[in-house]
Amino acid sequence: GQMLDAVALGATLAAPLKAAIDFESAMADVRKVVEFDTPDGLQKLGAELKNMSRTIPISAAGLAQIAASGGQLGVAAENLGAFTDTVSKMAIAYDMSAEEAGNAMAKLANVYQIPITEMSKLGDAINHLSDNTAAKARDMVPALNMIGGTARQFGLTAVQSSALVSAFISLGKAPTKAGTAINAMLSKLQTAGKQGKKFQDAFKSLGLDIKAFEEQLKTDAQGAIISFLETVEKLDKQSRSGVLFDLFGMEYQDDLALLVGSLKEYKKAIKKPHCTNTPI
Repeated sequence: GQMLDAVALGATLAAPLKAAIDFESAMADVRKVVEFDTPDGLQKLGAELKNMSRTIPISAAGLAQIAASGGQLGVAAENLGAFTDTVSKMAIAYDMSAEEAGNAMAKLANVYQIPITEMSKLGDAINHLSDNTAAKARDMVPALNMIGGTARQFGLTAVQSSALVSAFISLGKAPTKAGTAINAMLSKLQTAGKQGKKFQDAFKSLGLDIKAFEEQLKTDAQGAIISFLETVEKLDKQSRSGVLFDLFGMEYQDDLALLVGSLKEYKKAIKKPHCTNTPI
């Protein structure tokens, strides 16, 4: 009996000791990548993370991992608390590990140039799409990161990009495949005037003017995509396949045909409350 009591006592003491060690180890990672303005900056952040762990179902060590991810990708010391709070809630909602969520959301903030104070708006949009479409948040996030540079150059906001990603993934496309197809579509459409004769002839066969399209991109990139897809949708399936082949090649013709054939999925994603009138 005394032996069993001793083992139980040892286990009781070991658990908090391990948690403390894990936390200190994670905070050491924060120290490596974050430059604090004051000597006690790291201690203050540690205390904030411990308090946060009392209301968020993630350990203090897990929260410190999120903070370290943010610091590694350039989140300033004064924003780490807010960043960690936002991302930890996303990690729970998206069924991602603390480290996965921290890395993914910090990259999104950098790629789309989103202030940390605005990240919750993107998180809400992704979560809302995940809850109301067939696309899941943990699949949308990597695809969003993949298309970030192209989407921003094209003129799409992060939230608008989320709707486009959601549409592709809802149609059964894996995140990598969705990201590759979206990048191909946006790149070709944005450089329509510089594409070869086959592309330009196919574009003109739709009754679209390339210069007018390029002008629309400057003010309403998402609207330009919808107008283009609606025009292609009016074609019969045979003609549609031929035009998409000439525009985007064999590799992406099927992907774009799927999107055009289920354009209502994309429009449905755009009309979700968190995806309208959101400036990020």
